[in-house]
Amino acid sequence: MRIITALNRGSRALGQVVQRGQLGYVLLLTLIVTLTAAAGGYNLERDEPGANIRTPGDAIWWAATMITTINSPLEPVTLEGRVLGLLLRIFAVSIIGYLTATFAVYLLGNPARGDEQQRSATELQALTLKVERLEQLLEERLPKGPIRQ
Repeated sequence: MRIITALNRGSRALGQVVQRGQLGYVLLLTLIVTLTAAAGGYNLERDEPGANIRTPGDAIWWAATMITTINSPLEPVTLEGRVLGLLLRIFAVSIIGYLTATFAVYLLGNPARGDEQQRSATELQALTLKVERLEQLLEERLPKGPIRQ
């Protein structure tokens, strides 16, 4: 029963993270970038002497390990392939940073959620009315003339 309860809570939490952080879009973008980089890596490396990315499977494995920031023994040998690998690493670091930030916001709470924003706006309106009323009272009570010290 505890396992089922924990799985249920975990799936709800993951659902909230996915909705809040647009995680689905990021995962789809990552898949597209991975497959595109694999196709590019395969086309750049397959006929080069000394290249170890020779099949589409090798290229997909290489791109997937680059995206997950795990190194593999497959490395490009051409200048273009190395530039592609560098760009893929930069993309991977940014995605890891985005995922870390998304989970941190979920775990620590997001103070700028819609219901809290509405409450803050209502409180701000109430404070504004109170300040206006205080100004009005002060104007009524203070003498109308030059202020003496």
